[in-house]
Amino acid sequence: MNINNKQNIATVAFHRAINYGAVLQVYALQKKIEELGGNCIVLDYRNDLLVSKHRETKIGDCKAIKDYIRFIFLSKNKNLKHKAFTSTEGLRTHFIPSISSRNIFKKLCSIKTY
Repeated sequence: MNINNKQNIATVAFHRAINYGAVLQVYALQKKIEELGGNCIVLDYRNDLLVSKHRETKIGDCKAIKDYIRFIFLSKNKNLKHKAFTSTEGLRTHFIPSISSRNIFKKLCSIKTY
């Protein structure tokens, strides 16, 4: 299956978790979409509660070799949109949702932060 006309496909993910599974999952999905001929844009989902627990790593914070490798991997291999979206309204105004993405907007609207 090939994606025609190099469509832009945005994926919403929280990949700032401490575990590497989220990062690897986003990377694998991005590579598969590109392999199929699409242009993948990764939207970094940020929730105030989650962000306060998991802060972003900067190059100066890399005390262990695994932190440095993760930093290099993330900085080179993710096509992040450089705009932060703090609400689903921001997503709606920036992207025109397709029919298949309506469910994700409904689910995002129902998420409550504590």
